[in-house]
This record gives sequence, structure tokens and C-alpha cells, in this order.
Amino acid sequence: MRCPKCGKELQENAQFCLYCMHSLKDKPDVTPEKPRKATKYLVLTVIILCAMAVIVTGCCYILNTLREEPPTESSILPSDTDEAKDIIPVETAEPEGRDTTEDTAEDTTEPPITEDVETKPLYTWATVEAEGGVAVIGLKEGNYKIRDYVIPEAIDGKTVVGIDFDGDYHYDSWEGVITLELPDTVTYIGHDVFHNCELESITLPEGLISIGDLAFQGSALKSIIVPDTVTEIGVSAFYSCRELEYIKLSSSITRIESNTFYDCQALTEIDIPESVTYIDGSAFYCSENLANVYIYSTDIDMDEYAFDPEYREADLTIYAREGIVREYADREYYNNSYYNDRWRAKLVVWDGNKNQ
Repeated sequence: MRCPKCGKELQENAQFCLYCMHSLKDKPDVTPEKPRKATKYLVLTVIILCAMAVIVTGCCYILNTLREEPPTESSILPSDTDEAKDIIPVETAEPEGRDTTEDTAEDTTEPPITEDVETKPLYTWATVEAEGGVAVIGLKEGNYKIRDYVIPEAIDGKTVVGIDFDGDYHYDSWEGVITLELPDTVTYIGHDVFHNCELESITLPEGLISIGDLAFQGSALKSIIVPDTVTEIGVSAFYSCRELEYIKLSSSITRIESNTFYDCQALTEIDIPESVTYIDGSAFYCSENLANVYIYSTDIDMDEYAFDPEYREADLTIYAREGIVREYADREYYNNSYYNDRWRAKLVVWDGNKNQ
């Protein structure tokens, strides 16, 4: 045995240490305890649980990656390299004795028949009954993301023959319609249809016959081409279209009614077709920036108030045939010498050719 104090080797039954005189009576058992088995099992369990957590985390990451980025054909097939070119495809043969009847039946099975799903239109039109079909009175259900609208030739199996006004829908029925294309089946535009609406451009069809009173009054129309099939443009049809810069009139109309172009402040020039024989009073009244009027007619009657006689922003020149100029030169409101200072207008003889 050894002395617990100085560590010297002593006899087995010694009562005290001969070297340091330390008493060995009732000496404690200094033999260290062996580690318990439970501690070993606890450490092993912790290691196993940590390893399992790492494995589960890795599997979840891989699954999420596969879901977000499915493999493409280019990631599966070998790239176009020399090594890939050397790969020889191997045909797999069917094992002998295998019955392929079942596979053949699957290949020839017709795909299931699916019913066509009805697509909801982007917008729908409200209509009223009209002779020969229906007339569109505005949008029934609009779409404010759309600016350009097209009216079809038929709605619910009925031909669209006109564009008309309905008191129940009033003027907001065209709200949001900036450009509009009419079908070839339309023959008339009724009164007040586009009154004060946002319409900037409209495509009129060949075959249109009439445009009603106040049809475009106060609209945002910028330009318009009236087809030669139109024979009638109503009173005040373009009244106060202050943004109207250009209009081509039909070669079939015979009259320009009163207030047709009243207060069209952006209009600076207009051609009067040869077919026109009469311009009514106030037809161009308050169109203060109108600078040039070209009259192609050889015989025309113009009311004395057809053009604004005063308070103009621009000088007005009316180009007309010699006979017309001679006739109107002596009339009170067309006399160049008397009214030139107030009216700021003059009549000029021309032969109908702008290029000269």
C-alpha cells in the first residue's frame, strides 16, 4: 500500500507512515470509482440523434431544390461534346415470352374528351331593337384596362345595324372608350350618341348613311374621316369638339347644317366637297382658329353668319370659284373692304387645285 499523503510504499498493515508520520488509521478508500455505464449510453444516444438530424435536414433541402427547379432536358442528357458523341445508344429488347397486348391497348386508347370552357368576353355591349337587327347603345359591362373597342357585326345572333342613344344609359355608357371601330353592317349613328364622352378616334364603315344631330357634341374627338356613303350630317353634329384638328367630309353630302362645327377651336383648315350647295348659319361660328376654307363647289349658297364675322384669333381665307367670289364680294358680311378689319376674312379666287 502507499501513503495517501507522501505516496511512499508502506507495509500492508502499517498504522502510520514511516516517512511523513501520517496516521493510516481509518484510511479512506482512495480507489477511484469506475465510470458508470449509463453515462456511456447517454453520450452514444446524443451522437446518434445529431446524426439523424443532419440526415433529415439534408433530405429536406434536396427535396425543396427538386421542387423549385425541375430538371430540364439539357441537365439530363449528355452535352454535345466529343465524349457524349462517343456514346452509342443501346436498344433494350423485350424479354422473350412477354405479352405486349396490354401495352398496345394502352397506346391506342383515345384521350378523354374534355368540354370546351366558355371564355368570358373582355367586355359586352348593351343593345336595343332596331329595324333589321339591333342598335348598340353603349357598354353593358366594360373593362377599364382597355382603351380600344371593336363592335362586332352581330350580337346574340342579331345584326348590328346602328349606334343609338338610350335615355336609360345616357352619356356614361361610353365611359372609358377612347378608340372605337364600327362594323361594316352599321348604317346610321343616332342623335346625342357620343355626347361629352372621352372618345378620341372612331373608324366609320363604308356603308354608313347618316350621322344624327349632336352625335359627337363635346367629345374628345381629334380626327375623323366621314366615308363617301354618308349623305346626311345632322345639326351640331360636331358642336364644341374643341380638340378636333382634322375632318374629311363625305363627297355625298349637300348641306352643312347650323352649328355643325361650332366652337371647334383646334380646327384650322377644312375642305368643302363639290357636292355641298348650302352652308347654314353658324356652321363654323366660334371656330376662331379656322384659317383656310377650300370650297370645291361651283355653285353654293352661304348664310351670312356661316362663318364667325368677328373676334377671330386667326385671319380667315375662303378659297372659292370666281363666280362665287364675285357674287359674295358685294354682300354685307363678305365685303372685304367694309368688314375686313372686324371679320379678318377675305375671299380669294382659286381653281380647285391646292398644288398650284
